[in-house]
Amino acid sequence: MKRIVEKPFIFFWALIPLVIIIGRFLHDTTFDINVHDTYYIITYGGLTNLVSILLGLIGLGYWIFYYLKRKLSYRLNAIHILITALGPIGIWIVSNFHREIIPGSDFQSIMKDSEFNDNLLLLTFIILLLTILGQVIYLINLVTAFLKSIKTKS
Repeated sequence: MKRIVEKPFIFFWALIPLVIIIGRFLHDTTFDINVHDTYYIITYGGLTNLVSILLGLIGLGYWIFYYLKRKLSYRLNAIHILITALGPIGIWIVSNFHREIIPGSDFQSIMKDSEFNDNLLLLTFIILLLTILGQVIYLINLVTAFLKSIKTKS
């Protein structure tokens, strides 16, 4: 773990082929997000391409600071890596518990399944927000390391 936290760019660049392979297997499947009256339909292939680009940019940011010998916070690196790795895994796990609502079922059964799915959607949203917060932590880490290097030069 210490090696990953000290050189996080290796971890992020190593995730890119894994994400691309997953995207190739799931390139035709889609998922949809319902926000009131609007459905957002996204293919997994497009999503994995976007995630690969983001992982590459994150790795590049870490690599630049490593190459310039700027000291990043060990704790913030560890927090960012854990959140970035565990966030999508948590979303995937939660999405596997989705219940199908069977037409023609009794009203109580439909309401229980609907409420359960709403709770899963809320949990997914919370995990997604935490994952985005992890990316904010990454930016804070880079900015503080940059500002520290400016202070030491003057």
